[in-house]
This record gives sequence, C-alpha cells and structure tokens, in this order.
Amino acid sequence: MENYRIDEGKFIITTDTTDWYEELVKEEPDIETVDAAIDYMLKQRKHPAQMGRMALIAELIGKTEEEIVGMPKPLLQTAVASAFQGRIHRRKASAKTANGKPINVREIIAPVADIDEDGNETESDEAHVMYNDPRAVEYALKYLHNRVPGYIRGRLNIVAANGGDVEGAAEVLKIIIDEMVEQLK
Repeated sequence: MENYRIDEGKFIITTDTTDWYEELVKEEPDIETVDAAIDYMLKQRKHPAQMGRMALIAELIGKTEEEIVGMPKPLLQTAVASAFQGRIHRRKASAKTANGKPINVREIIAPVADIDEDGNETESDEAHVMYNDPRAVEYALKYLHNRVPGYIRGRLNIVAANGGDVEGAAEVLKIIIDEMVEQLK
C-alpha cells in the first residue's frame, strides 16, 4: 500500500491509523480537554506517545472540546523536524582538545533560539554549522549560559518542592561539572 496519493494535483500523505482508533475505542478515555488528557495519562500511567495517539484520533472524530495535540499537518511537520534533528544529533566527529586529547563531539551544531520576555522561543535565522566552525563555540556557549541553567533550575525546583536537599544536589552537580572540565584538560 502506498503511503501517499496525488488527488487533483494535491500530494496527500496517507497512513492507516486503525490501530490508533481501536486503542481509543477500547480505552474510552475522558480526554475532552488538555487537562483531562494529562490527568488521564497520569492516573492510568500511560506513555505520552499513547496519549498523543488517542488525543489526535479523538480530535479528528470530534470527541474533544478543545485542541489537545493539534491537527495532522502541523503535527507531521513537528514529527519530521524532530526525526531529522535526531539524525543530525547522531552524527559524531573525532576532534581534539587544545592540548591534543582526542574527544568525540557532535559533528553538526544547532543554533540556539532566543527566549522572549514571555518565555517563548523565537525563530532563529542562524544555520546549523559544523563543530569546527567559529560559530559553533558561540552556539555552545549560548546554550550553556542561556538554556542549561533553566533546566537545572527546573529540576532543583522539584527537589525543593519535595523537601529535598537542594544544596546537596547542587554540590553533586558542581562536582560532576568539575570532573567533566578535568577530563577535557
């Protein structure tokens, strides 16, 4: 079976998702809203991919009150971009540190989008570059300085919200970073 058809000059991707529909019918989840879908996922211990499949089919057949995952074309765009990005990330190159120590690095480095005042990513006009391009260092530093702290803060917030040892967690992280730096000398 072909995964596409051309109909009156339009290129249409076709995919049999009967199994997704059957999964929705079998489960009969109450997922009319985003919050209901998330609550169902947590309560039933479902994987986000499974919930995403059910939410998409539920949206397409009119069983939701609001958009949960979006319509197929934007979803397909996101999926193919993510899949291709994954291929880019898997490409590695052999490099050397300043003192000649061999290391493996990502061969291709992505630009880092800026974050606006509302916390949303802005589109970047920059292109991906090879690891040895001068802009690669700029991209890496921007990621380390602008993105990594937010990821760390988010996890430290979880530790703090649960009465965990935030200072201990930070100390372990500092040790890990120091060890990584030593390995690269």
